[in-house]
Amino acid sequence: MNDNNNFFQAYSKLKSELLDAIDNSANEISAAKQSSDLIEHAFPLELAKEIVREYEIGQKKKVEEGDDLAIEFTDEKFQSWLTTLKKQYHDRIKALNFELQPNDPIFCKVDAFSPIEWGLKEVPHTKMLAFFLHPEREHGLKKLPMGFFFAALKNQEIGIEVGNYHEIDPLKIESEKCIPIKGKEDRRIDIFIHMQKPECRVLIEGKINAKQGVDQLSDYAEWLKPNEDDRLIYLTPYGILNEELEDPWQGLTWKDVALAFCALVNYCETNQAEKEKISHDGFELLRLWTSTLLHHVCEIPVLDYKGQLDSLLQAIAYSAHLRNVQRILEEYKGEKNANQQIT
Repeated sequence: MNDNNNFFQAYSKLKSELLDAIDNSANEISAAKQSSDLIEHAFPLELAKEIVREYEIGQKKKVEEGDDLAIEFTDEKFQSWLTTLKKQYHDRIKALNFELQPNDPIFCKVDAFSPIEWGLKEVPHTKMLAFFLHPEREHGLKKLPMGFFFAALKNQEIGIEVGNYHEIDPLKIESEKCIPIKGKEDRRIDIFIHMQKPECRVLIEGKINAKQGVDQLSDYAEWLKPNEDDRLIYLTPYGILNEELEDPWQGLTWKDVALAFCALVNYCETNQAEKEKISHDGFELLRLWTSTLLHHVCEIPVLDYKGQLDSLLQAIAYSAHLRNVQRILEEYKGEKNANQQIT
């Protein structure tokens, strides 16, 4: 009986691991369908389904026979599949020829907000984003956060055409901007950015647990009266399909924001000349706040830098994070230096 109990516990754990991996790879699978270049890198969904299906068939047969699932059904076949999956991800990581830096927030076991129970507080997070996007605030990181944020927008196809991310020039950045709404009470915009170079306006409405207010997004759009270069961004923990948003709003996730700043951290850790120009205190604050976004707002587990490939889920999470950071770095550096390695 103990053998059966041990098996069911192991089976449940492994099945959960695979299903979590599938759920956490939805964007990768979607991207693979859109680009043949990405198919070989997508999570092998059919293989995972085969594993789960094989177990379910075996379990059903044993139940019909009035018996528990046989212990000998488990290890060899299932572990063989897991080994195949892990090897695919090990090979995939190796092929990227890119290494995350130890200071990447994905490895950070502490963060800025959880000790004061602000991990899921919406207003502090939107204020922190506005703080870091403003190049003249006390963080001392200058235009780096805004540059990497814009690079992440481009990576998510919310493109603002930027010739050189080092040359961006904001005219005004406002947090909690009060705007008049005809026939209604005034509203407050979370973040309003007026860019001088490139010439555009960006309006950001951030949500974590709260829902949209009645006519909130349409009121903001009516006030801005956006032209084709402007962007209205609806920022949420897990994303929302653009077709579910009122035109001209576009969806972005807090994970995309976190990835932008993870890319910034990796960029500075491998570019000492750039790092020497910025404030160490501001850099560490950004790193710890990004850790809050990843591990609390987005519920992404902390990865172990030294043991990142020990489990299938760790390998999948490491691989996905590695590739996303690499893409943002390549976008930020531009075509001229896109193939430059950062190791």
